[in-house]
Amino acid sequence: MLMEEEVLAYSRMPVSAWLATFGDPCVREPMWSPTPPNGENRLVFHSHIHDEIEVHQIRRGELTAEINGSRLKLTAGDILIVNPYERHSGTVPQNAVTEYMHATFDVNYFTGCCGEANTLFRNMLTGEIYFPTLIPADNPVSPRIGKALENIYECYRRAMCEKENLASADLRLSLAVQELTALLLENVTPLKSNGKQVRNSRFIREVQQYVSNYFRCNLTTEQIANDIGYNTSYFCTMFRQNFGIPFKQYLNERRIEYATTWLRNLPLSEIASALGFSSYNYFCRVFKKQTGMTPGEMFGRCE
Repeated sequence: MLMEEEVLAYSRMPVSAWLATFGDPCVREPMWSPTPPNGENRLVFHSHIHDEIEVHQIRRGELTAEINGSRLKLTAGDILIVNPYERHSGTVPQNAVTEYMHATFDVNYFTGCCGEANTLFRNMLTGEIYFPTLIPADNPVSPRIGKALENIYECYRRAMCEKENLASADLRLSLAVQELTALLLENVTPLKSNGKQVRNSRFIREVQQYVSNYFRCNLTTEQIANDIGYNTSYFCTMFRQNFGIPFKQYLNERRIEYATTWLRNLPLSEIASALGFSSYNYFCRVFKKQTGMTPGEMFGRCE
């Protein structure tokens, strides 16, 4: 997850929106997804989790998403919803054109003025309820969600470029996000969990804030557990219950995500040390495991 202070292009609200195109020679591809050297499917977003809701519409081609270990193939017109704290990744075919639009936003921020909405989304953050992952293209609401995403995207671009009337640009973006959330609630019934996925939101917030501050240091499980007031064993149990993975894996995913977004121009050895990895070789192993490519392949440089 990219914390607010790291979002260089736009940081006034916890929202982002992007149009990503792959395999079309007429459209510049996103820098975060270079062509893999082995000719296999390309990873367009690596496995990660965050507390925001993420909504995608596939506009061209197909995308294969993996959500909490389940694989799902989406084609043009399909809507993908990633709920808070659902582990997700995505790949597209190497030799085909694929395009998708997505928006990511913190629901708490955009529902703060409405008590009923706050209650509903608090339940979503704790895992008690969740939106269905797939809304197929033939569902009547899918085109409307696509239009709402386009509106968020245009408002987001306007907000990034605005130099003078920031208040107006931000209000338009906020309204666009609220229109999408209202559309979802009116047309997509949240599902109830079986109780096994219920999370401790206070613990999650403590961990996220701490990791945001210190993930570039040589951080250990024992250190974070002690600093936020837990013994190590209980912390590890709580972490698995709330995040679904060991803390070390979460920490390394956070580091690699940061590296591929903000540290691309550093020498490779300096990226490893800047992120608190104990050695360059360990950094390379973690990087390859998470992205399917070596740092040199990802950044187009010799290692």
